[in-house]
Amino acid sequence: MTQTPPLPIQIGNWQTATKTLGRWGHLGYTTKDGEYTIPPPACHAQWTISVQAPSWVDVVVEESTQVCATTHVVAPFAHPVEAWINDHRIGVLRQAWDITPWVDLPPGHYTLRFEFPYPPEPTRTVWAFRPSFRRNTGRLAVITSGAFARSQLGDALRMLFDSAARCGLHVWVAEPGATFHNLYISKVLKLLELIQSLPACYSHVLYADGVDCLIQSDEEEIIDKLSCVWIGGEDECWPEDNVEWKRQFPRGTHPYPNAGVFGGPREAVVECLEGLVAIHDQWVGGHPLLWAAQLEGPLATPNDDQFLWQLGIVYNRIPAKVDTEWQVFAPVTCTQKSPVPCLIWQWDAGRMCLRNGNSPLVIHVSGRGKPYLSAWDNMMRNRWSCRE
Repeated sequence: MTQTPPLPIQIGNWQTATKTLGRWGHLGYTTKDGEYTIPPPACHAQWTISVQAPSWVDVVVEESTQVCATTHVVAPFAHPVEAWINDHRIGVLRQAWDITPWVDLPPGHYTLRFEFPYPPEPTRTVWAFRPSFRRNTGRLAVITSGAFARSQLGDALRMLFDSAARCGLHVWVAEPGATFHNLYISKVLKLLELIQSLPACYSHVLYADGVDCLIQSDEEEIIDKLSCVWIGGEDECWPEDNVEWKRQFPRGTHPYPNAGVFGGPREAVVECLEGLVAIHDQWVGGHPLLWAAQLEGPLATPNDDQFLWQLGIVYNRIPAKVDTEWQVFAPVTCTQKSPVPCLIWQWDAGRMCLRNGNSPLVIHVSGRGKPYLSAWDNMMRNRWSCRE
């Protein structure tokens, strides 16, 4: 094998089905094809780690690096194999030379796992790496809430996981495998803890609901648009549609805050979430804001994250703006559930674009729009397939 420059990656602890690990082009065992890894043409053999599934390996990425999951040229498959980076399932391998999207990782510690959703049958899985053109700092952290059983996590968050991976983005998950308690805990307190624990390389944060959000932009475009904290805007005011209350929000096409998607500079997002904590604590402490006291009911409670965001914006307690024109986020359900082109949007090479010229970063298909999620996802997958 010809020599290639080493990548800035350190291999730590590991465990594989065959108790062997092949480093940088070596399989770690011998086959009829020899002792070297033969990955798909998109991968460089000497930038691979051979770890037969089921397996896990800890790596330290010292400089920004791209990674994907694939297999040796001969890889028997009794069942599909799931490829995970930390708590983000980046894809599923079903046959030899299947390959997941390349995910761009900033410096940090990661656990790479191959798992079976069924009883395991060892197969010749491989992690492939290549240099990244992105900086080591000033990066974007995509975050979500993952209060689902571990066995359900990959499928429950499939839409976000797959669309993020297609855009080269790694997803950080709060509460993976935890029991869901309420929206305030999962989408305020636990997100705040996650953001505060992220490596220092992240300057911006994008939150998206894992079950029903689809990302259609890469890291550079997202950071460029998140110069301040934006929160999605929609056509209906939930959880409270009191007429006077609705008049408190900024005028625009989609004026009512939707907490399923928000993002901005990291410290400003932290300031927003801390502001929501203060509003919540003031309320449960017996001193609610006036509108909270007037509207409190079965739905408008201190544990509803969206209502807390709305209170924060109405009372100017948090530095967030409602994206009324879908420059950044498009919560589409209250406008039109189906991805069929309409007076508001059209499709351009697999990307949803507004007829007013805006092109949102994230599509949120919430609530009664969920039955249409697969159709939205397929429209975007067509774009990625053509690009690759």
